[in-house]
Amino acid sequence: MPGLFVQTCQDDAGVYEEQVLPLVEQWKAKGGRAWVDARPIGGHTSAWATKPLLLDATAALLAGREIDVERYQTDPVFAGQLVTPPLSHRLRRRASLLRKRLLPGRYA
Repeated sequence: MPGLFVQTCQDDAGVYEEQVLPLVEQWKAKGGRAWVDARPIGGHTSAWATKPLLLDATAALLAGREIDVERYQTDPVFAGQLVTPPLSHRLRRRASLLRKRLLPGRYA
């Protein structure tokens, strides 16, 4: 069985615990090697999965090498950043939600 590398975020509701962890457990149970780079926050489309990280993990998998997850989490070469929408977008979204609560029939 080929190796498996998963970069995931623990705050990805409905995905991390329900899909990622069972997949990794099944992979290992069938004799495969698996590495999980789990970050506490970042959601579904995380910026932690940078191009250098994914290229390095792919090269390691293809070469049959071990993957150093700790290095991905600490080495600036692989550093990502938590992406937050600009303040103006967050405020607009909150205003929209508030308007829908205050005027329920008009903006459904």
